[in-house]
Amino acid sequence: MYGLKTTAGWRGGFSLNGATGAPGAAGSATLSGAGSPAPNLGKAGDYCLTYYG
Repeated sequence: MYGLKTTAGWRGGFSLNGATGAPGAAGSATLSGAGSPAPNLGKAGDYCLTYYG
């Protein structure tokens, strides 16, 4: 991931991955896709990152 962009350009990239931890309980998911998500996609508590283009 790169950011925050300034007038001088993009700041250096960094990873969103950290060290591997112990397994946790089942939780929400972050889904992604183009356009609006279908009503049957995911479950309660999930997020959907949508891109248009």
